[in-house]
Amino acid sequence: MYSNGAVPRARKERKVSVVFRHPNDEKHCAGVEAVLCPVVPNHKLLFTASRDSTIKRWDAAGPEAIMEASFDGHADWVNDMAIIGDLLITCSNDQTVRLWKAGSENGQHLHTLSYHSDYVTCLAAAPARSMVVSAGLRAEIFTLNVETGKHTQLYPRSQQSASPNSLSSASSVHAHVSVPSVGVLGSEDGPFTGGSVSNSPFSSSNLAKEQPGSVYALALNPTATVLAAGTSEALVRLLDPRSGKKITKLRGHLDTVRALLLNADGTTLLSGASDGTIKLWDIGMQRCVQTYTLHTDAVWSLLSPDDSFAVIYSAGRDRALYRTYTHTRTSELLAVEEYPVRALALDSDVGLDVAGRSSVGLWAATSASHMNLWVVPRDLPPGSAAGVDTGRAFSVARRSQGLPVNMRNRMSLEQNRQPIARLPEMVIPGTPGLVLHEVLTDKRRVLTQDMRGHVGLWDVLQGAQVASFGKVDFSSKIRELWEPHSVPSWFTADTRLGCLCITLEPTSAFMAEEYGVTLEYGNVSDDFKVNYGKLVLDCAFAKWRYKLAASLSMHLQGVPAGVGLQGTGAPGNLLHSQMQLQGGGLAQPGTLVAAGSGSGSGGLPEGSGAQPYYLDIWPKYWTCRALPAVICSRQDGTRWRRLISSFDGTEVEPAEVPTWVGDVVLRNANVTPKEAKCAFVLLPAEGSNLPSLPQSKLNAPRILQVHKVANYCYGKLQDQGVPLVVRPFYLRRPPYAPESPPESCKGGEPPALELTCNGMAVPYEMSLATIKKYIWKRSDDLIFHFRIRDPEHPAPAPTISGPGG
Repeated sequence: MYSNGAVPRARKERKVSVVFRHPNDEKHCAGVEAVLCPVVPNHKLLFTASRDSTIKRWDAAGPEAIMEASFDGHADWVNDMAIIGDLLITCSNDQTVRLWKAGSENGQHLHTLSYHSDYVTCLAAAPARSMVVSAGLRAEIFTLNVETGKHTQLYPRSQQSASPNSLSSASSVHAHVSVPSVGVLGSEDGPFTGGSVSNSPFSSSNLAKEQPGSVYALALNPTATVLAAGTSEALVRLLDPRSGKKITKLRGHLDTVRALLLNADGTTLLSGASDGTIKLWDIGMQRCVQTYTLHTDAVWSLLSPDDSFAVIYSAGRDRALYRTYTHTRTSELLAVEEYPVRALALDSDVGLDVAGRSSVGLWAATSASHMNLWVVPRDLPPGSAAGVDTGRAFSVARRSQGLPVNMRNRMSLEQNRQPIARLPEMVIPGTPGLVLHEVLTDKRRVLTQDMRGHVGLWDVLQGAQVASFGKVDFSSKIRELWEPHSVPSWFTADTRLGCLCITLEPTSAFMAEEYGVTLEYGNVSDDFKVNYGKLVLDCAFAKWRYKLAASLSMHLQGVPAGVGLQGTGAPGNLLHSQMQLQGGGLAQPGTLVAAGSGSGSGGLPEGSGAQPYYLDIWPKYWTCRALPAVICSRQDGTRWRRLISSFDGTEVEPAEVPTWVGDVVLRNANVTPKEAKCAFVLLPAEGSNLPSLPQSKLNAPRILQVHKVANYCYGKLQDQGVPLVVRPFYLRRPPYAPESPPESCKGGEPPALELTCNGMAVPYEMSLATIKKYIWKRSDDLIFHFRIRDPEHPAPAPTISGPGG
């Protein structure tokens, strides 16, 4: 069994994030961080790992790559991958290492390992030894035996010895990994048997003594006798992964080491760094034997087709793909990408090029969401490159005189070097990722911009993009869409994953609400309010709520408690403790229930005979084409990600789902905002000759709109025998507003009521909170004056300036 190995973290309220995915979820929507092209008989497969938190498997045999499976579960950028047999191992900024069945049709997740305490940046594998090494920030390096499930902290060394641990993974744990039904990746890996070993958490005392740098690259030889780790200290740390003993440190780079290659016997090492250089090291002599200065910026990826390192491929931030012949110390420019290159994968079986020459393919993963396959003539024999390549090759030996190396290379790249390949042979398209966002003042719409510069408008209550503006100036569109609103911030937004993600915290998630009529809910009373945070949570956890209700119903009807409760040791009475019905607020199976239906949010009532709740039926206001995903964390801090259609009711609270979410979604907890009221005063304008109201100082919800204040004033004056009519005044007429009655030409029509604040007419579509913020502009009680409207001299409209005004 695998040990989850979760590192203890400080207790704090857990957040819930909702990821609004792009409609075409078969494509990546953010930069690709890693790519693998494993050698599989009779198949040509490609694995890509992205900043959008997903891994995808592609069939790249045809003229167009076909997405075969998506591996979903990570909650942040996926940084690296490794394959051992039919086991896919991935690591992420969510601080986990995850194991998947590589050949599965649905991206089957096997284990989540949480022994790292910070971002996990890189992996290295020795398949013959069933060993995977993971490393990341805080200099942490762990080894994992995929046969036994044992993991050990290799560096920094813990002061406590490892001790057996029989805890099973919190994810879907299988005692054995079966062979794939369609022998895609082979079946040589053995069963997962027996316990696990976990060292103590990361030692802060060791860190304080040495302050080792974070690890950004790993290389492990096939026999797992030498491990190289590239660090932010501009050095390569060599360790023995069997004993954890330090071998040596290789110094010479001037910046973070970002790429490593190690030969089979562990005697020769290649390193690439952010200083733009590639170095060849003799490990026995512990020194650099050659430095190659071809790149103009950081080197992020290195490849070699064989163990001799006679030919190496490199790429990085300067977007250039090079092939270097180490024996002649010459290089040639193969291609130039549009974006910085994060990783390379070699495809040695691409056949002949158009000229009939034997060719080799390079898959390039960049900070964009698409992938390019570059096909170039196969490596030339060492010593012949300079003569055969008709001037394309150039010397990359370090020289110490003249212009700085990077400047000289940049000038040469721009003036003389022409790439061998001008266009990629194949492109795996992606969805342009979102890179900018702005939450508008209504705290409901979010303006976004993608990598192409295209601007779109999202509605977080609908969970979808509602408008597309094309390629326009982002700041100008913000000013154009700006409207005066005063709504508390109830979520934070980000586009880290290339798509829009909103995060809710218990302290602020329920601060914003709106009248159902304003949200165009049908068949609701005028005073019915919708809490934005509750609505989003009800939508996101609707399937979970329904599955729990179904399990509870089976339990109450005498079905054995174990049926439908395949979770982590859920006791028979667990549902009773989780789902205490409060006023019938929980749906029974077979009933379609919209979000918050217990409080009248537009859902169908229980027992109404509505159609059953299926996967494609969601609450009224959730109209997205691609179902969102939920990101949260367990009690131990391990983050999880799940499509809202993937909940099965086994997710227990508080271990997986926070209690505050269960209180709202299951138990209909009161979510009325603390600052929900606004005090205001209604006074007759000076010289209006209108009577004072019986009760002039009032309290009302801060979301109350002015037209209701006007109607209240009209009614009270009517009671005192003052006949007036209400003619609404709008800055922007809302869609729900009724048409104003036409002005009568007859002299007998009653005069119109006019409301002012600070001497200006108040727009009827504004709320009390908005009037207080933009017109009253004071912290004390809001004061309205009412009078008879003078058609010749009406009160001036307010002048409200937006951003930059």
